[in-house]
Amino acid sequence: MPLGRWLPRVAAVLAHPRFPWGAAIVGVVLALPALGTGLWLDDHLHRFVVGMHVRGEGPGSWWDLYVAAEGNEALTRARMEVGFSPWWTVPELRVRFLRPLSAAMHYLDYAVWPKAAWWMHAESLAWYGGLVAAVGTLLRRWLGPTWVAGLATLLYAIDDAHATPVGWIAQRNALVGGVLVVLVLIAHDRWARDGWRPGRWVAPLLLGLALLAGEGSIAALGYLGAQTLWLPPGPVQAEPWSRRIASALRVLWPYAVVVATWRVLYDVLGYGAMGSG
Repeated sequence: MPLGRWLPRVAAVLAHPRFPWGAAIVGVVLALPALGTGLWLDDHLHRFVVGMHVRGEGPGSWWDLYVAAEGNEALTRARMEVGFSPWWTVPELRVRFLRPLSAAMHYLDYAVWPKAAWWMHAESLAWYGGLVAAVGTLLRRWLGPTWVAGLATLLYAIDDAHATPVGWIAQRNALVGGVLVVLVLIAHDRWARDGWRPGRWVAPLLLGLALLAGEGSIAALGYLGAQTLWLPPGPVQAEPWSRRIASALRVLWPYAVVVATWRVLYDVLGYGAMGSG
């Protein structure tokens, strides 16, 4: 078939309204080998800690699955003495991440089916499929229902950089946060350009949930800023930069409140990282 005949057909497929779901299926199929990878690294620690909690012996709170070091010098030195931590460990080492939403999912996994690693990987695959479909939906809103949006979605679905969060159970938080961040952007765009009023409060709420899934969700602010500046309800050239920036600040303040609240809570409770690469 001549190139000029099949290119329009490919373009039509890429521009199809349901193509994001097709791309999601492609991405999940390519990641299916993850079902057989079992547990590794932090997965074993999470299962051990949850098992202790189930027996009533667990240290700390259930949401502290992502705590590797408390910042306690005496405790760190004790771990160094028995070989649990290497001799070069910084005594004040602190690696404490507040991810209660992701921790709750892992707690359920290891409490109900601790030996079914394949099922936990299947959950991650489902999140990845949802992430690809959400990205495709967002790109169609930003770029229009074009083959360009479809191609970008497909490239996102097959990107090998996603292998680790898809194949490592302990890093599912990146997928959960990613889905929620993309939903934030979709809800915000629907409110800003379509007049969908619930989006005004749904989007900040979703951002709060995303931050409780993983700190990486803070990246949503960069996308929201760019989205507000470059995809306003009217023509981009309609207002000078000073007015566009002022308008963006008026629009984005609810997100700033959410992030500030989260950050204060994060610091007050002693979460964060120090002394580690």
